[in-house]
Amino acid sequence: MRVRLALVAAALVFAEACSSSTSSYSSSGPAAASASRTTAFSSPPASAHADQDQFAVVYGSGMGGQSLALIGSDGRLHGQVSQLGRFGGDVVPPFASTTNDAVYYLNGNGLMRLQPGGTPVHIRDLPGSSSVRVAFAVSPDDKRIAIATLTSATTSSSPSPNVPKYLGMKLFVEDLDGSNHVDVFSSTTVAEWPVGWHGSELVIAVGAGLYGFGGSLTPYPYFAFDGIHVADTATGRRTATLCAGFPAVGLATSKGILCAKASGLGPTTITPVAMALSDWSGNETDLGVSCIYGGLQPAGDDIACDTNGGGFVVSPDGAQRPFPTPSTGPDPYHLVCWVGHDHLLLTSPYVGTVLYDIVAGTTQQVDIRADMTVGAIPGGF
Repeated sequence: MRVRLALVAAALVFAEACSSSTSSYSSSGPAAASASRTTAFSSPPASAHADQDQFAVVYGSGMGGQSLALIGSDGRLHGQVSQLGRFGGDVVPPFASTTNDAVYYLNGNGLMRLQPGGTPVHIRDLPGSSSVRVAFAVSPDDKRIAIATLTSATTSSSPSPNVPKYLGMKLFVEDLDGSNHVDVFSSTTVAEWPVGWHGSELVIAVGAGLYGFGGSLTPYPYFAFDGIHVADTATGRRTATLCAGFPAVGLATSKGILCAKASGLGPTTITPVAMALSDWSGNETDLGVSCIYGGLQPAGDDIACDTNGGGFVVSPDGAQRPFPTPSTGPDPYHLVCWVGHDHLLLTSPYVGTVLYDIVAGTTQQVDIRADMTVGAIPGGF
């Protein structure tokens, strides 16, 4: 949980502004990608890819640096990259995006693609520098990419010498190779970034003001502290608002996304808050559970809820199945994410990461550090 609080603190320092208006959403300097250490795995057989073809993409950090790993619902490691490099040095805004068959991630300014069982491939360079952070979302069919550039700099009007002033952003969409560029939105005050695609529409995370969110919730992986906007990529028109200014929690699915209905006050205390489910039209359903973090079951109706004192999976009928208890240490398991339909990735500081089969009630050790999820394969909402 200390790692989670550190990541939230980083998000609060970066996020400078948010938009509550209904405005429409109306360059590049390439740089060489930093070298990274990769782990290659033999490609799975052609018949491979069903629930066994569901993969969690997780981020971990520690003494060995940062890593990105692909975990299958079989509990095996299906790909990993280490020694990631990125301007800004942290996970805000998100640095990875998943499609139907791959994860794309930033290494320096290099846009890289990693498929399960494969090795990293450099696709192109994206704009970015020490003062310009980049976020992106690749369409599920790997054909289009939405890119946001967010600029900040230390000036005489900065909040403090260690907190750069936010100067604005640009959001645009183009083909994966950089052709067919379309400007979508620009602002000197709003801080937003693309996190995925819902059909042909763009899913956009809304950042919060620097002092506008002081809670201890963990709105991974999008850091959408002020909710989600859905926009038409051709016209820039906003078509839906999800979570209505509250944090969006966990990975989105075809059903929608979880919304925390409060901020969870306190910079060091962990306070579960009521959760709701928002569909893609912005209609919310109260779930009757309070969590610090949660996740929607992919292509299902169950919800995993982390309460900080344990957790459970709740079914639509209200039945709850508790998380298992770690065999060592005083801390409970914390939720990382779903892996397919019937498995959860859980972590504990004493036991490490395990894959939990919610049907059989068994756990399997996973030899990887998992601080947070950054996506799932297949991707797309």
